[in-house]
Amino acid sequence: MSQLTTLLFDFDGTLVESTSKHTEAIIRAFLEHVPNSEVDPDERKAYIGTDYSVTIRGMLAQRGIDDDELVQKIVERIDVHYDALHSGISTVAGSPEFVRAVHAAGFRLGVVSGAGKKHILQTLDQLKLRDLFEIVVAWEDVDAYKPHPEPYLKAMRELGVQASETLAFEDTPVGVEAAWVAEIPVVGILTTFNDEELHKAARTVRDFTELSITDLHTLHQNRDV
Repeated sequence: MSQLTTLLFDFDGTLVESTSKHTEAIIRAFLEHVPNSEVDPDERKAYIGTDYSVTIRGMLAQRGIDDDELVQKIVERIDVHYDALHSGISTVAGSPEFVRAVHAAGFRLGVVSGAGKKHILQTLDQLKLRDLFEIVVAWEDVDAYKPHPEPYLKAMRELGVQASETLAFEDTPVGVEAAWVAEIPVVGILTTFNDEELHKAARTVRDFTELSITDLHTLHQNRDV
């Protein structure tokens, strides 16, 4: 069996607690361009874990609108609204300490996210974690988005690693599915969805305080993908 060498992390909802702010930013950007709409925050839940364009295209489709140019205009405004809402960073419990510990233990680390690269890099800079990650695959870097495996496949290609030596961390069903299809076992982080919704994860935890490096090796030895 290959050794476990590489850990790939989703970002929002997995490393940082920013899902609610992203939801508000998406709603604000959407209503700027579709002002006569009503948007329930629960409408966004179906798209958590996907990239912005998938979310906006889905929200427009529910209103009978098919307009690629409008999708792009709304997407471009989301980060503006997010920055206005963004006052301080709330991390998932134990995530900074866990990242530092696994990096110190020699694991190679990457972020695989449907969020924008600017947001990810700025947040990692603020947390003083950016230098610990060898790669960041964001929505701009791929043509197919979670639950498609392409974001994970791209990360592994660029790192030169195989699924057999990799473990992923995700908080959404679409993220778990993307890693699972890429044949990467997943640790589900229960910040947004429950055990049943993340049933394809090899293990679920509330946060990173429930994980140790020994746990990672045990999961790898017991992998069944």
